Amino acid sequence: MKKLFLFFLILVSCKQKIPFYDLEGPIFNFFIAKADKTLFQFNEPLSLLKFFIKENPQENFIFKPKFCKANFLVDSSHFVEKEGQTLVIEAYDTSKNRSLIEIPVPIVNTNPAFLNIKEFQLKYSKKKNQFLILKSCGSGNTSGFSLVFFIKNKKVEVPFKKEDIKNNDELKINFGVQENVESQEISFSKKNITIYQKGRLPQTNSFIYIKDNNGQIIDYILYYNSKNKNFEKYKQSKNAKQYIYELKTSNIEAVFTDINGNSSKKTIIKSGNKFVIKK
Repeated sequence: MKKLFLFFLILVSCKQKIPFYDLEGPIFNFFIAKADKTLFQFNEPLSLLKFFIKENPQENFIFKPKFCKANFLVDSSHFVEKEGQTLVIEAYDTSKNRSLIEIPVPIVNTNPAFLNIKEFQLKYSKKKNQFLILKSCGSGNTSGFSLVFFIKNKKVEVPFKKEDIKNNDELKINFGVQENVESQEISFSKKNITIYQKGRLPQTNSFIYIKDNNGQIIDYILYYNSKNKNFEKYKQSKNAKQYIYELKTSNIEAVFTDINGNSSKKTIIKSGNKFVIKK
């Protein structure tokens, strides 16, 4: 109904030669949290920006720029020790249209780790689970990181425990099946863990990735099986388009891995910047 009204207003404005006014509130694009400042970006210049912590509304701060702008730098100290809380953003554009947005409070990670997907196994048996091996490519902290994958076309996000890891640390994550799934987290302290879901990782095509504290993808495996799917046809599917879009939000061009030929005795490993089936 709102879109129909907007279309009608445009037609009337054109016919009567009257100015057309912006009716949409600003859209929040993303944030990037650094040690000293956190950048917030919107799709258009703002005349006024307000923040407050939902769990403690009295803790608020207001920005009224001298010149309207779309990018705002906020002291990261506002978000320290507020993990798990909700940040409410009240934004006004130059036409005084208002948007109210709720996001998780940015997690400030002053020394982020860099993780790679080293190896994974999709085939399983009674004695063998599906698994994924992660490797660190430098020391750092995993605060705000998460592993994202899809079970029965539903996105699952499992957070990493806040901890320091060393260069070349490895972690094997086994994927088990369990009806009642409780909250879980990923930790490098045990080197070999199992996380439980209500189903298996898809064996024909899917998307697995690691996300940092700013929601940016730092490594991923986007796979399909040419034995079951025509590649060009698969790229046009709803799921593939969703995966490609998520990569684009992190400025990453999608690279697909063909897993045709993988078996319970063969794993898929990273070789350079690509994944190949280990022979």
